[in-house]
Amino acid sequence: MFSKKKITLAIFATLTAQISTQVSATEIPAVSVIADTETAQQITVDGKSLLEASNSETGTVLRQLPGVDASRMGGHGVDLVIRGQTASQLNVLIDGAKIEGGCPNRMDPATAYAEMSSFDEVTVIKGVNSVTYGVGGSGGTVLLERNAPTFEADKPYNGEINLGTSSNGLTRDMNATVAAGGKEGYIVLQGSKKSADNYLDGNGDEVASSYESQQGHVDLG
Repeated sequence: MFSKKKITLAIFATLTAQISTQVSATEIPAVSVIADTETAQQITVDGKSLLEASNSETGTVLRQLPGVDASRMGGHGVDLVIRGQTASQLNVLIDGAKIEGGCPNRMDPATAYAEMSSFDEVTVIKGVNSVTYGVGGSGGTVLLERNAPTFEADKPYNGEINLGTSSNGLTRDMNATVAAGGKEGYIVLQGSKKSADNYLDGNGDEVASSYESQQGHVDLG
């Protein structure tokens, strides 16, 4: 007679052989994953295209970009987060100059000093890319840049005025830009005014998100 231990071993051996046979008969096709490292590391977008979807504070607007998030420090203070890093781990450059956040608790992050409507291009570089943009920036670098205006041959000036508000009326936005120039140079005048009110969340609690801001700049070239 076979003992219970021998019977158990015989059954286990039989099952193992069947499983091994089934696994060996299954072939998994090869899968190739190809990524463009340049696209994954850096992205440049037109400033106006970002504003078409939002009239919020600059930090909030930049959250539209892949891989960019932000933490709210106040109504007008939204601190960027790239690859889980923030504050001094990110370099924010406005026209080539590195900007630091204000207040001990960064209530005014660097993007609070950069009105999106006054910039033509935004470049986000994820991770350390080059010493060109200064020390630090282990998380990434954000470049806010302005370009020289272009004019038609028979029209050495242009301008635009933009007005906007949210569907619930909590945010209001006004922006105006005028440029003129010729062979000798150009001048650009730009200004904006924004405001937002507090709102109630789904629980009925008031969220402190109100702010008022005015900004303007003059470019000569």
